[in-house]
Amino acid sequence: MGREIKFRVWDKALERFSFPDFLALNMLGEIVEVYDNFRGVEDGTPNKEVVLSQYTGRKDRNDEEIYEGDIMRAYNDFGDVFSQLTVVRFDQEKMEWKGVDWSDLKNEEVIGNIYENPELLEV
Repeated sequence: MGREIKFRVWDKALERFSFPDFLALNMLGEIVEVYDNFRGVEDGTPNKEVVLSQYTGRKDRNDEEIYEGDIMRAYNDFGDVFSQLTVVRFDQEKMEWKGVDWSDLKNEEVIGNIYENPELLEV
């Protein structure tokens, strides 16, 4: 069985995520149409007010879906914070997800994302 392919869309103007029923990209990978419960189909021009985040196909220790742009925290086997926070991203050159220890998701947790919780990454 293959990995489930789905996306969430961050709307910069509304400052919220939606889970589109339909979206279309142009040849440059820009979002040109989005249809969900917040907006209708757009006119086909690139929409710079939305950001696409792909589902990794995996879930964290709390059964939370992990998306591109999520902020992760790792714990050791005793439940103590194990490492600094990381951001889930896709490495185009290596064609792989970064920012999560995929072999040990029982110790990884989504604690926010770069859009709603950028303060988590401030030093």
